Amino acid sequence: MWEDLSLETCMPIQIKTQLPSKRFDRFKGIGQFKGDYHIVIDKVALPVVHPARRCPIHIQEEIKKELDEMVKLDVIASVEEPTDWVSSLAYTQKPNGRWRICLDPRDLNKVIKRTHHRIPTIEEITHKFSGAKVFSKLDAKHGYWSISLDEPSSYLTTFNSPFGRLGSKRLPFGLSISQDIFQQKMDQILENCQETASIADDVAVFGATEEEHDRNLHNLMRVAKSMDLSSTETNAGSRKRVLFLCSTV
Repeated sequence: MWEDLSLETCMPIQIKTQLPSKRFDRFKGIGQFKGDYHIVIDKVALPVVHPARRCPIHIQEEIKKELDEMVKLDVIASVEEPTDWVSSLAYTQKPNGRWRICLDPRDLNKVIKRTHHRIPTIEEITHKFSGAKVFSKLDAKHGYWSISLDEPSSYLTTFNSPFGRLGSKRLPFGLSISQDIFQQKMDQILENCQETASIADDVAVFGATEEEHDRNLHNLMRVAKSMDLSSTETNAGSRKRVLFLCSTV
């Protein structure tokens, strides 16, 4: 789940010795929180079925490649049986040239019963940094995909593509509830982790000393493992200042 433990900085700073990479060997691929999430919708809502949107011919092969990769990762699956709800496929191009696949569930979002979970403000997060001298910033890779959907919810997320209907087996981008659900899961992890803070997929680990920072980072990884999360293999380092949600701390 943790994609990158490197840090962006606004000035030259000292970098401490990297933590042993073997500490992170176990965190590869897409993570998976325990249990399946069930999407609740208004029982009197009228289902809406959207036809497949036209996809420009010159990018169809690239979109198909992304969809095939998501099927391979067990994030989405082909849907053959009739479903009441069908959304449209949406996609945006990433800075690296690849495409981010998501839903356009505008009608479904109107009838989803949202489980509101409070998102902390940047001011509340930075207040926790008081007294800290050493930081690491972790970026969750495909964080939403760490949350599995149960079968009824998967059918609710069915979407039309130029290559047939597909449904999400993991929490998709585009749902009005996705950020709340993911933040709630992250907060559950950090309850047992000292000197950590999170907003969405940005996680900061910090300490007054390098030793304290390293202890807190290792504890976070231990707790993440106990909750069946995983990550791509990476090394970790820490710095004196980090860019966290566009704010330097």
